[in-house]
Amino acid sequence: MSTLYAAVWFPNAVGIATSVAASSFGGGSLVMNVLITMFVNPNNKTPDILLGTGKYFSDEDIVSKVPSVFLLLAAVSLGCHIIAFFFLRDHPDFALLRSQKKLKDCHKPQIDESAQNTCKDNEYQEEDFKESCSGPSSSPKYGATRDKAKLHDLSKERQNSKISFQDYTPFEVLNTQCFYQLAVTAMFLMYGFQVEINYYKQFGLLYIDDDYFLTIVGTCINITVLITRIVWGFAVDFTDSKTSLASITCLHVLASLFWYFTPMVNRWLYLAWTLLVQGIQSGVLVVLPVMTLQHFGRTHYVSNYGLVFGSGVLLNLIAPLFVSIIIRELGYFWLFFTIAFTSTIGLALTLRLPSTKR
Repeated sequence: MSTLYAAVWFPNAVGIATSVAASSFGGGSLVMNVLITMFVNPNNKTPDILLGTGKYFSDEDIVSKVPSVFLLLAAVSLGCHIIAFFFLRDHPDFALLRSQKKLKDCHKPQIDESAQNTCKDNEYQEEDFKESCSGPSSSPKYGATRDKAKLHDLSKERQNSKISFQDYTPFEVLNTQCFYQLAVTAMFLMYGFQVEINYYKQFGLLYIDDDYFLTIVGTCINITVLITRIVWGFAVDFTDSKTSLASITCLHVLASLFWYFTPMVNRWLYLAWTLLVQGIQSGVLVVLPVMTLQHFGRTHYVSNYGLVFGSGVLLNLIAPLFVSIIIRELGYFWLFFTIAFTSTIGLALTLRLPSTKR
């Protein structure tokens, strides 16, 4: 939702706006990652159980604190969402968009008399809305401006906007080839994201017996993600979303192939390479929302965005099963190889996507 509001408020810089909104994920994790480690393992104890290819803690002081962490996360998340809710506002252009959509629906052929009456009512509402724009105040419901100069600026802003105003309903989206290309690409790229963010610490513990250092790695990841998402936002605005997504997938293939070897050299190379991988991957949650907006419009953006990333639901159901099997039977090298392989498929699908306007 935050990416929708950002993209609508800044339609001529949709990439930068979306990246700033998406970078908040990294900013929140930056605090929580340190807080959780200091809460659960304040004495920097090392894991003492080696089970398969993973290391775990058996210390009662550490294990007993884990359930309380979820209560802490829930409280912080609830507080942040309540604060954000009171700051959210609709863009004035939302009112124009709704009214124009109603007027557009009225021009469709109607069969029965009741439908024709509905269209007439919508036309009257459109006229009422236009008349309301001539007054000195603003609409509290939609935040629509009634200042003629501002209304003219909004109209001009829409003409220069990088967002497509050819809106697709969710049912229409499901009938397009572009949707399936985006959905599969999102699933493959999110697979790499989930493995990298969930296993970087567990993998690192095999070679680096320092829980605090790996916590620093997690903190640096959040700082890197916060910065690089804004960089990817600039890339979207100054190039186009297709080029940006192709760059992400191509670089991610190369970076993930060599990630496995870095902790064997030293911890600092592992830190640097992990930040490189995460910095590249961070662009996914910037570029894909923008592509959804540009290809399918903004009237049904939230629903269409949910459809595109709905493939992630399937991924969350099946990924833990085969990831654990790959680690147990083949090891981390082949797990990281699957990341490169799926990203290669994502690159091929990305190159077949239609270009979006700059």
